[in-house]
Amino acid sequence: VGTPGRLKEVTLGRKSLLTTSSVRTVVVDEVDQCIRQGFRDDLESFLNRCPRSRQLVFSSATSDGEAVREFARVWMRAPSLVRIQRDARLPASIEHFYTVVKRNQRLDAVRRAMFTEPVAQSAICFVEDQHRVDVVWEKTREFGIAS
Repeated sequence: VGTPGRLKEVTLGRKSLLTTSSVRTVVVDEVDQCIRQGFRDDLESFLNRCPRSRQLVFSSATSDGEAVREFARVWMRAPSLVRIQRDARLPASIEHFYTVVKRNQRLDAVRRAMFTEPVAQSAICFVEDQHRVDVVWEKTREFGIAS
């Protein structure tokens, strides 16, 4: 699991930590947002290093139709569209919560959630752009949180 920029970094960076030769499935969550926020090149760079035989899944809650369809035409073989009903329920085994905080309090909120919530063994943190991804990644490492 990783952001497009982070995947690019760990597969192409000075210390290549991840090989893509055995990747069997790639899931791109919020693909329309990734494209809109400037991660298309990073996505393509990562996908170019994965085997052609891999399975590719795009998901999006608010699909930007044409941009996603065009990206799918380039990267997928025989893509299928799956729609999920808006009133679908989460399994009882999944617990989630969110916190609304001011911009300057977000990193502190992440740290508090990871160290005070008893069920917070893992978390997903959504941010707006590549710069914020980098900032959050650095700060979580400073907090001692593996990211």
